[in-house]
Amino acid sequence: MINAWEDECQPTDNRKIYKSATHFSKWKKRKYTTEKEIINASSWRTVFGALEDYDIKKTTVFQPKKERPSYSPQRNNTRNSGITFLSTPRIERLSLFPWRAAMVEIIIKLDLYPHTLMIGSIVARLERYPHHIPACDEEYTFYSIPKKSGGRRKISAPSEDLKSLQKYIYHTLSSLSSPNSASHGYEIARSNITNARVHEQQPVVIRLDIKRAFENTSRQNVEKVLKKDLEKLQLSPRAVSLLSEMLTQNNALPTGGPCSPYLLNRVLYDLDTLMEKESSAMGLAYTRYADDLVISGKRAAETIPIARKALSEIGYSINKEKTRIFTDGGRQTVTGLTVNAKTNIARVNRRLLRAAVHHWNEMGSAHFIGTQLSLHSLKGHLSYFKSVSPEGAKKLLERLTNSELL
Repeated sequence: MINAWEDECQPTDNRKIYKSATHFSKWKKRKYTTEKEIINASSWRTVFGALEDYDIKKTTVFQPKKERPSYSPQRNNTRNSGITFLSTPRIERLSLFPWRAAMVEIIIKLDLYPHTLMIGSIVARLERYPHHIPACDEEYTFYSIPKKSGGRRKISAPSEDLKSLQKYIYHTLSSLSSPNSASHGYEIARSNITNARVHEQQPVVIRLDIKRAFENTSRQNVEKVLKKDLEKLQLSPRAVSLLSEMLTQNNALPTGGPCSPYLLNRVLYDLDTLMEKESSAMGLAYTRYADDLVISGKRAAETIPIARKALSEIGYSINKEKTRIFTDGGRQTVTGLTVNAKTNIARVNRRLLRAAVHHWNEMGSAHFIGTQLSLHSLKGHLSYFKSVSPEGAKKLLERLTNSELL
């Protein structure tokens, strides 16, 4: 049966897309399907046939050599249309496989054709597990890295195929929404530097940390965000559920997922709006960089109960151990930069950089905070210093350049 289907179909273009029955037959042998998850070829033909029948614009999965049957639908050039208006026998059969219908829907509406194989393997697991065990968990590897503050940070890293899929989804989602003005982490044209500059020359600076932000971002919150951002595409509830399955690990955001920072920002969007409104009414400044909330101004302490209540309503809490209150009598630090008079790197780090440049000029080697630096690394530190304070880094860069010329 599968061989006859292979003879009927041929690829339409050179894109890296699984659009021939030959690739489909190889799918069963890949790591995604274990011996207990052998996919029935005749039933999965319905999914690929539905993608073939839809065939919007030039993104077709199969191109039969023979003419299409009389029931083949008329092409629709609107990407936002649903698949329910199609009336081919193969698409009607998808009603028997809800997860496969959702798969076809998100592939079409989010243009995920290159990742059909990966999505299909996830759907196969969802159909196999009756109690809805997270289908993507086996696609992750776990390791830990040291924290600057001590201890170790656990990382959940997706496989290469799942990472590629999540990156593709991230670019699609980010084009459909705009960031909150108070959010400076993981946003285009914003950084820890733009975040710190908002809080210059303030009498009081308060820094709050969201406890285990990624791990405490529930899948329910992710689904709410996806429904809101993808409202124009009119995705079905099951399609949104499948999409959230591909972006979460153990019902939470994976710390190593390409889409996790974006989703965290979207989940905290309403919090940023509320905090910015309350802070503005009190004459305060508010920003957020990833899981760090920063409020500055004379009455900054009054916003802590507001932030605590708003966070608890969406399943988060404040890490009391990392809460910091800085006054103008001491060093005020925001995302690793001092903001007392103007945004700058810490004075001790400036001195260490000057010493490193001097040692390089004299002996051809340098150290910075206990780490030996190559010339490339030293230039990297100076470039970062330049992005924070161009005037302060200018002299050091000139000294290093002059020593190279000699």
